[in-house]
Amino acid sequence: VTLATATSFQACPGSNVQLGASGGVTYAWSPAAGLSDSTLGNPTFVMDSNSHTYFVTIADANGCTDAATVMVNPLLEAVPILVTADTTLCLGLSTMTLEVQGGAGYTYNWSPSSSMTGAATAQPTATPMQTTRYVVTITGQCKVWTDSLTLTVDTCETELFIPNAFSPNGTGGNNIFAPAQTGVTHLYMYVYNRFG
Repeated sequence: VTLATATSFQACPGSNVQLGASGGVTYAWSPAAGLSDSTLGNPTFVMDSNSHTYFVTIADANGCTDAATVMVNPLLEAVPILVTADTTLCLGLSTMTLEVQGGAGYTYNWSPSSSMTGAATAQPTATPMQTTRYVVTITGQCKVWTDSLTLTVDTCETELFIPNAFSPNGTGGNNIFAPAQTGVTHLYMYVYNRFG
């Protein structure tokens, strides 16, 4: 018996799988259910999410017989997950690492790629100068997935108020001298004496 296919291999669910044997004049594959023709040397079947074991008996012109076994297992791929959610960034500080958790052997394609580095990886770095919707296409051996996220770029206007007086008398009002601010990420203030 000569098998044209390996004795054990994986196939994508939904794909058309061809079995193969040669060296005989008659062939008998079993189980025959689901096979295109169990009397051919190379019958086909549609793969599902279950494992399948097929037995083939081959007879040559002299009536000699031989047999072989083929096991076909489903190739089940993990669904990739886009971890990064929609996010708002401040203009000038709009750099962010995006992330997809996928399986081994997946390929990635992010677009638009003009405002990012590593567009062919699972963790590119995006630096948008304006609000941008990024689309990632993940390709496995059996399936292709697409997901997207939006990075909103805001001007993030800042406001800063520095009081000119305070009353540290323990009454609970204006006891602490501190600037009031909105949108300020770094602030350094030095007080040298009571006059500033």
